[in-house]
Amino acid sequence: MPFADGETIGPYRIVEQLGQGGMATVYKAYHAALDRYVALKVLHPAFGEDPNFEARFKREARLVAKLDHPNIVPIYDYAEHEKRPFLVMKFIEGETLKARMARGPLASDELTQIIEAVGAALSYAHKMGILHRDIKPSNVLLTKEGPIYLADFGLARIASMGESTLSGDMIMGTPQYISPEQAMGKKNLDEGTDIYSFGVMLYEMTVGQVPFNADTPFSIIHDHIYTPLPIPRAINPKIPESVERVLLKALSKERADRYATVADMVTAFKQAWMTAGVPIQGTTITLPPHPAPVASPVASPSPKADATPAPIPNVSAKPKKKISRWMLVAGAVILFLCCLFAVSAIRRGGLFPGPAQTASTPATPQTPILPPELTPRLLDDFEGKPPVGTSGWEGYFDETTDTKLDCSSNSEAAHGGANSLRFKFDVAANSWATCGFYFTQPENWSATSGISFYLRADRPGLPLHVDLYGGAPGALTTYYHPIETTQESVDSWIRVEIRWEQILRAEWEENPGKPFDPNQVAGFSIGLSTGETERMDGTVWLDDLKLLNAPIPGAEEEAAASPEILEAQRAVSQNPGDPFAHLRLSLAYWDAGQPRRAYEVIGMGAELAGQDQAFFVTAGGEFAKREAWIPAAGMYQRAVLAQPAGSAPPELLDSYHEAAYKAAASEDLPLQLTFDSIARVDEPLAYIAEGRFSLHRGDNARAREFLERARGLKSTMPEVFLLDAEISIKEDRKPEARQLLEQLLANPDTPEWVRVLAESYLVQIP
Repeated sequence: MPFADGETIGPYRIVEQLGQGGMATVYKAYHAALDRYVALKVLHPAFGEDPNFEARFKREARLVAKLDHPNIVPIYDYAEHEKRPFLVMKFIEGETLKARMARGPLASDELTQIIEAVGAALSYAHKMGILHRDIKPSNVLLTKEGPIYLADFGLARIASMGESTLSGDMIMGTPQYISPEQAMGKKNLDEGTDIYSFGVMLYEMTVGQVPFNADTPFSIIHDHIYTPLPIPRAINPKIPESVERVLLKALSKERADRYATVADMVTAFKQAWMTAGVPIQGTTITLPPHPAPVASPVASPSPKADATPAPIPNVSAKPKKKISRWMLVAGAVILFLCCLFAVSAIRRGGLFPGPAQTASTPATPQTPILPPELTPRLLDDFEGKPPVGTSGWEGYFDETTDTKLDCSSNSEAAHGGANSLRFKFDVAANSWATCGFYFTQPENWSATSGISFYLRADRPGLPLHVDLYGGAPGALTTYYHPIETTQESVDSWIRVEIRWEQILRAEWEENPGKPFDPNQVAGFSIGLSTGETERMDGTVWLDDLKLLNAPIPGAEEEAAASPEILEAQRAVSQNPGDPFAHLRLSLAYWDAGQPRRAYEVIGMGAELAGQDQAFFVTAGGEFAKREAWIPAAGMYQRAVLAQPAGSAPPELLDSYHEAAYKAAASEDLPLQLTFDSIARVDEPLAYIAEGRFSLHRGDNARAREFLERARGLKSTMPEVFLLDAEISIKEDRKPEARQLLEQLLANPDTPEWVRVLAESYLVQIP
């Protein structure tokens, strides 16, 4: 349970909640004995379910508390309350760099001060043997008095320690700022991972956007590992060439190609900045429209609604629409559960976690933050005339209540340009209100694939619905899609995207499951319905309403939903708590060539299954039949974890080893099943998997390095001989490879799947 305002936690009295992130909730508290305010960073309950957590937490807290630097938020204490560990830190009055960038351009002196402060803090921490591992603008605090602080060292991994620590077990870092090696779950990280993340932040401050941003954390992490860095000057031609060179070096995929130290990078950047003459000229950096950021533990100022009462528009010329309440249809349920799971799973270290990650905590659904589409059709940017063929935006509401609303273009807030649409409402209990338009003649949107818009809100938790109307005359059918405002939508503009296949009929018709028909679109609105006993008011802003004419960048081509997918979707909607229904839907997506959807849905099914070994064994077997080795390995790993330590049956371990070994040939393995998570179940197998992964990426030397680590732990392991033979074949040492393979085949204890692979490798040797 969250701490309540006024509650006493040890010597600290809670004043207010400051923010909440993926790892912890931060509170402002008062320490009466010392007469000062402090910040409590209270870790989420799931952290405490690891039996070894408390010792690791205390050990790391002691080490990090020794950091004494003017640009690092100091830690005063660490303790536990009702089995919830927390850190006590200095309370910093100010705003985050993320909030500052959302307000407008950075001046040159601001940029220089931030880089120097963060660079100094990191350099000092690195000398103390501590990595930060989560450098991002929301962890940089700017004060009114001038000092700049780097926060959130409380969960940093201790660089000098070879064992797996809290930060290595539980988090991977924020996807937009994560280093390639951290994203791949590699151990033994050095300061190069912080250099890369710091480089991403420099890129964002100077270019105006992060280098990689996509529809899912999976896509972003994949881009950090494999996609070439977008050239800074191609995005923002105002970037000096000398600065571009610094960014390219700092963000090299390979650690060896980056700067040796943070100090080297800061020095190079300042020299490049001075060489370009920017500080001398006093030029202000011009940021293009800022991409929607990830959740921040400290909220930035939100737009203020007008204090005057909202006028009630004349609605007599338009038909009234009664919205049936809270009808969450199958497509919407599946979409939001999957998006929620994907985000939370990436923060925990992959879709298939290790022992310390099996417990999950329900989270609030998050509206996905998505990149611009390729070929949009603008419906309305609210800078001029309303959508063609309409009479404009109007408000509609239940006239039998005292509901009030305002639906109009305004200049309070805008994503682009000067205006946006404001939907300001005060909806009585058991009532509704919408803000939208009708076409004078139905529109044919069949050539498009969905709709998108930017949203901002005055507070989180507003349960809105997007309505599309079909048929003529009179908008015969309403299609309903729920969304909820989040903290991100308060801090900054977020982009909402809705695909036609995600929308199902939800009102008036006898068949609520009929998919949206884009051939005759009669109108669009955004609205809110209240329950029997609640009244709700608030304000949201809408901007840049567009139709989607092409898939989002990086998303796989998705064929029309097959009968198997539709049937499985119906099963999930009827039994949303049934993990086997999710398994059937995941398999249907996989069979249709949609692996991302398959990963998301099976991940949700795994969360629902909890410790049900039978489910995981069944799921692993189904994926193995399809040679879908990554999800098969993930499911088998969950099955092993569902057993008491050391009691997993041999046939299950054999299946797990086969799937993990074969999955290691895929470049997507570390995006779904990290090597660290495998190591916490079977360390020799993790080294074998990372060795084979390196081999298939062309790095024979690194492959052999991991092979030798595995051999040192378990020299008789069949996979040691098998991987050794594979490497020897690649190194053209065929006699050695043949000898290793023949040893495997001569051993009666060699697993059957290893025999099959060994025989196939022998065929390759002349």
